[in-house]
Amino acid sequence: MKSKLVTIAALVFIAIGLPVKAEDTRIKNRIFVVGMLARVDCAVRYQGYDPVLAKERIQEYVNENPHLKAAYIWGTTSDKAMEAVQALRPYHGFDCSGFILSEEKAGQLMLPYLK
Repeated sequence: MKSKLVTIAALVFIAIGLPVKAEDTRIKNRIFVVGMLARVDCAVRYQGYDPVLAKERIQEYVNENPHLKAAYIWGTTSDKAMEAVQALRPYHGFDCSGFILSEEKAGQLMLPYLK
């Protein structure tokens, strides 16, 4: 799944033509965080996962991967990030194992929410 998010990030970069590496990293991290939030949203809604426990697990993951901290803060405070998670909902399988849309379509779907 992580490699799929990286590919989606590459498609988004091509689509919007971002020239600066720092911007590329910021967008890539946001894509990853939105994907992670969408997967957790699915697990809470369809698999009965405890929302409090889910938030704790995400926080632990971010603590272990500090390069995601800024994207996580954006993802949990930005209306755009929450809209991106909502936009991905119809494309998440009920088993919450991944998205049921092409990487190109996911990139197009997420693009308006990433800046």
